[in-house]
Amino acid sequence: MIKNKIFYPMIVVFAFCVIAIQTFYINFEFFYSCIYSIILFSPLILFLILFFKCNSIGFKGAWFLIFFSSFFQIISFFTILYIFTKNTSNIIMIYSLGNWFSIGNFKVSFTFIFDGLSILMIQLVLFISMITQVYSFFYLKNDPNIIRFQSYISLFTFFMLVLVTADNYILFFMGWEGVGLCSYLLISFWSTRLEARMAGLKAIGVNKIGDAAFISAVGMLASLTKSVEFSVIFNCIRYYESVTINLYFFEIQYLSVINFLFLIAVSAKSAQIGLHIWLADAMEGPTPVSALIHAATMVTAGIFLVIRTSLVFEWTPTIKTYMSYIGAVTAFFGASTAAFQWDIKKIIAYSTCSQLGYMLCACGFGGYKLAFYHLIIHGYFKALLFFAAGLIIHNFNGEQDIRRMGGLLKFFPLTFGYFFIGLISLVGLPGTSGFYSKEKILDYISIINSKNAQICYGFLIFALIFTAYYSIKLIVYVFTSKPRGPKPYYKNIAVENYKEAPNYIVFILCCLSFISLFADNFLYHYTIGTGSTFLNTSFPQTKINLHIYQSIGYASINRHVPMYSVLIGIAIFKYFDNWKLTFVQYEIIYDENALFNFTVFVIRNVKEFFKCWFCKFFQNAWFIDVSISKPFFIIFSHFINMSIIFEKGIFEFIGPYGVYYLFNWISNKIEILNIPRSMSINVSIIFIVNIFVFIVLIYF
Repeated sequence: MIKNKIFYPMIVVFAFCVIAIQTFYINFEFFYSCIYSIILFSPLILFLILFFKCNSIGFKGAWFLIFFSSFFQIISFFTILYIFTKNTSNIIMIYSLGNWFSIGNFKVSFTFIFDGLSILMIQLVLFISMITQVYSFFYLKNDPNIIRFQSYISLFTFFMLVLVTADNYILFFMGWEGVGLCSYLLISFWSTRLEARMAGLKAIGVNKIGDAAFISAVGMLASLTKSVEFSVIFNCIRYYESVTINLYFFEIQYLSVINFLFLIAVSAKSAQIGLHIWLADAMEGPTPVSALIHAATMVTAGIFLVIRTSLVFEWTPTIKTYMSYIGAVTAFFGASTAAFQWDIKKIIAYSTCSQLGYMLCACGFGGYKLAFYHLIIHGYFKALLFFAAGLIIHNFNGEQDIRRMGGLLKFFPLTFGYFFIGLISLVGLPGTSGFYSKEKILDYISIINSKNAQICYGFLIFALIFTAYYSIKLIVYVFTSKPRGPKPYYKNIAVENYKEAPNYIVFILCCLSFISLFADNFLYHYTIGTGSTFLNTSFPQTKINLHIYQSIGYASINRHVPMYSVLIGIAIFKYFDNWKLTFVQYEIIYDENALFNFTVFVIRNVKEFFKCWFCKFFQNAWFIDVSISKPFFIIFSHFINMSIIFEKGIFEFIGPYGVYYLFNWISNKIEILNIPRSMSINVSIIFIVNIFVFIVLIYF
């Protein structure tokens, strides 16, 4: 029976909703305010209840509260969606809670905007976070801290909602910092494991680099435009295009510096090459955390920043070129690294890195709508992949190494179906939503007549080949190959009527599978469809939309290149396995013929080179993680040591104790001249004052 304490918050929320419904016919403004408040602040209220009342609520109470909160959030979201789509002009809906602070004429307010961009992001965040919380009840049912875990997810959802609906950069930064904090709490949730704690520290440490770059860019932008509100900045940014700053005898465009700092922030948050080192280690957290971070919250925040501030990036074409190259190289890096991993979660993690590269590359060429379209669809099939991988790990005794699996198709047919749908959506096979979103990006870049676009297109095609490679590798090694795992693992699942997952988990995974296959039919008309006006308030009809409609329906040989790339990736996988067996046969055969011996020698050395350098190069993520992680942790440890020194009293030593010891030292030196103690102290004070006056006179 649910304890009586949980009925108090239930009654409060229910009364709040009844009042909102009753006032619908009396005061529309108050009704809309109630709807906005339910969407934004229900996760925060849920966090406070679950975190501070976790011992008294209980498992069933937490389940009921999450269901109750999610139900009203969904009702409120569809209400806003109906209101927004009913209005043909798509006017932006604004929800203000008053001023936050003001410094002179500079004001910052608690204002939230609900336009087409934020509404589509809200549906992704709400849906993925809701099913993550439901999935967590199954995955962590034996964990004693499961309610605290659910509270962290609710807080994560709240900060992400603040980020996607913020009306100004300061409020956006509040959500930006919040998702970074919650990622640390969730990644290091199993705090008794050293790897999880170190992974959490690495995640928040790398993201602090991006946070510093972000707040620096916002400060420079505020000093330039005298505002941090999106509407003000977007309308007046064109007048500051020619403003420059002098940096070491070089004149640099002011906006280029700002956007370069924003690009650093995006690279840290969205795990672009160089600042991606936290992404794979984040897999040390529970699998529901991985699904939430990779599908709807943490890594999507960086891409959303680029899309939201697209009108600022449009005035710096050089930074956009850098962005496109970073995205293309990241796409190739993530896919090639995933192809040589053996941890099932790390393979999916690096695939996220690769897909984010596709989105950033599209943004670099002005395809913001296409990047957003792929971001939404990618969130659904990536959540499906992580949840299906979680079922495998949970049922197979926590094993994550695919070399110790095999033959699981017989035991987990439903899981195979979910996993297969997620993978074909990831690869982009025809008939899936991933095919339409990724194909649009490749088509769009292929028709741009520039050398940069051709180079980036080549990187993306090679990334697609590797994507097909590791996708077929996952299917073969986990499901269709011979069993290679320990026998006790198979004995646990080889029982009659073994159930892969409860019915509610099967239901949500079936919903995700359906969305992964057919989401394009719904989202296409709201995002990139011809004549669509849903995103007009977020993307005004400027030069950033010139090529998008040209790529739709574009017929050439380039339309078939992605499909050929997938077939090449599958063929390489089949050839690669046979190639390894061929080397084994060559090593066994030996003959006295010198020419044949030379051939064996060459083949053996090529094999060793491939094994020792090529494979290790990709397995170790191009050695970028090693070369960056060690210096990063050295610097991070020095900061920790410095903080310990500060805590031990460095300020006291420099301040009162320092002055006392300085006077004492000067007095002892003066005593050598046989001057009385009291006079020596006076002399030392006069000496220090004279030095200070001398320094002041020099500078002034």
